[in-house]
Amino acid sequence: MTCFEAQEIAGEALDGSLTDAVRAAFFGHLDACHPCRREYRLEEAARAVIRRRVPHVSVPESVRRSVIAALRDERQISAETWTGWWSSLFQRYPVPALGAGIAVVLIAFLLIPTSPDDGLIRHAAANDVINQAASNFVLIRDGKVKPALTSCSPDQIHAYLNAQHVPFQVSIRPIETCDGYSVIVNEYDGVTLAHVVYKLGDELLYVYQVRREETMGTSAHLSMPQAAYESLERTGWYTDPDHPDCNVVMWQEGGTLCAAASTMKKSKMMAVLARDVQ
Repeated sequence: MTCFEAQEIAGEALDGSLTDAVRAAFFGHLDACHPCRREYRLEEAARAVIRRRVPHVSVPESVRRSVIAALRDERQISAETWTGWWSSLFQRYPVPALGAGIAVVLIAFLLIPTSPDDGLIRHAAANDVINQAASNFVLIRDGKVKPALTSCSPDQIHAYLNAQHVPFQVSIRPIETCDGYSVIVNEYDGVTLAHVVYKLGDELLYVYQVRREETMGTSAHLSMPQAAYESLERTGWYTDPDHPDCNVVMWQEGGTLCAAASTMKKSKMMAVLARDVQ
């Protein structure tokens, strides 16, 4: 099976509608082809986000048939059209699985108010989690801050964190495409912070982590914009609408608050980070 053939049936594979023979050939190709396997798993993670965050809504049978007919018509569009505007917008993502990717983009925008008031999204304070995450990312990206440990094994990162007696559960994703993990532990105003960096090819994904309680109440050591509090409470996620240096995505995992910063697109960040987030 070629990469093109695998991309053509990726959507059906995600839906579980392949025959046994085709399914075996498809996953056999994924086992041997790292790029196709990476894209498939990103789309798989995207669908997991959708299942958790978007409620199922039943539609009339007539609407379902209309949508299916429209999708069939859409498949008649010439290859030149697809590889033009669409490919420049979505780069290498397989066309059959674009629906999940588009939905993740929509989720990212839905996590904040459509037209948030400036007062709700403002985060100018020095102790603001978003400001700190974005500033730290730039320092790490530019080599001005060096990690305490770098390893290709998440287990070694966990061992280092245990030795540092970090007082909260630090989230570390065992990402197959990660070329290396780095970690730093420090304090801000007496509060322990953990910083995990993933090297994904030419890109860095930095995650700032702190105990959620440190951002709550009148005696909190750290702050967030009001829109972040509201969105995290409502959905468990928040995306910073307009940071000049990088994209920032926040979520809460148990009692830990995480703020990821990267120059990656928000949709790709969420697809990578959403796996196994409850």
